[in-house]
Formats: sequence, structure tokens, C-alpha cells
Amino acid sequence: MSRKDKEKKDKKINNSIEEETSVENKNQLDKLDKRIYSIVSILGVIAILVIIIITIFTNSDSNKIRKEFNLSDKHHVFETISMSQFKSFVENNQTFQVFIGNGDLEDAEFFAYSVNEIAKEHNINKIYYLSSKRLTNEDVLYIREKTISTLSFSIPTMIYFENVDGVSKSKQISSTENVNDYGNYHILLEDYFNKCYSE
Repeated sequence: MSRKDKEKKDKKINNSIEEETSVENKNQLDKLDKRIYSIVSILGVIAILVIIIITIFTNSDSNKIRKEFNLSDKHHVFETISMSQFKSFVENNQTFQVFIGNGDLEDAEFFAYSVNEIAKEHNINKIYYLSSKRLTNEDVLYIREKTISTLSFSIPTMIYFENVDGVSKSKQISSTENVNDYGNYHILLEDYFNKCYSE
């Protein structure tokens, strides 16, 4: 075999080895690419789930109320309701407590804190919260019709509706009392809750 033939043969062998190595490397890279793609996909799904969970917990009704009234109690008694839910409770003759107000009202934070503490002392685990910011003139008229015509929406208010002879009626309204006669909202609300449940 001539030297040229030997060089050609060696070159063919080298090319063949290079091709096999190249194919093996390509297969290994394909496998590696698939693994990386799988890992990235899994991490992406995990990240989306974490974002969803964080969003749910930070935007929950309970947390919104905590932020609005600066409550430190994560297990407060308040649950937000809409005006249509409020009307349904009244029209279905339910007994319930409702807090009407919003975080921008004077003394609203102390009022909400006091309601939460006193409600727990009375073993009340749910007080509905109806934001006065969302009330229309029609809503205000409806509430006044079901309570008292002079009901003020410029101060936080608790109203106790009780089923009396098959009709839901407002039994107690905290804002009918003057807070200055009590010294502060906590004392006023203690009296309010005692009157609600004294009979």
C-alpha cells in the first residue's frame, strides 16, 4: 500500500471516528438540552404557583381589611359583604352584625380594633363589613329605611339586625350614641354589645 493510499485510509478512519464522535456528542447534547428544558419548565411552573399563592394570600379579604384598618390581628372577625348581600340578609330576615364605615373615617382604626376585641369577648366570630365608600345614594336610603332616617355615614357604625317575629330589624345602632358621652369608642362599643345581647 502506497503512502498516499495509507493517508487516504487514515483520513477515512479519522473522518469516520469524527463523525461517530460528532453523532455521539450531538445525541448527548440533545439529551442535555431536553433535561435543561425540563428543568426550566418545572422551575417556571413552580414560580407561577408561588406567585399565585402569594397573590391569593396577600389580596385576600382578610388581609385587605387588616390593611385598611391597620389591624394586627390576622384572625379578626370581619368579612366584607356587598350591598346586595346586605339587602339579602335583611330581606331574608337574618340576625347579624354589620360594621359600616371605611378606613378613612376619623377614629376608624380604633373603632375597628375595639369592635374586633369586644366581639371576641362575646364569642362573636363574624361581623360583616360594608364599606361606606362603595355606597350609592340609593344604598344609603335603603339602609336608612331599614334603620333610622338620620343614620350618619361620616362616622364608623355598628348595627345589630335581629330577626323579630320573622322580620330582620335593627335592634341597636352604635352611632346613635355620642362618643363624647363615653370618653372613647371602646367604652361606647362595650355598651353597644352589652345592649345587643342583654335580653
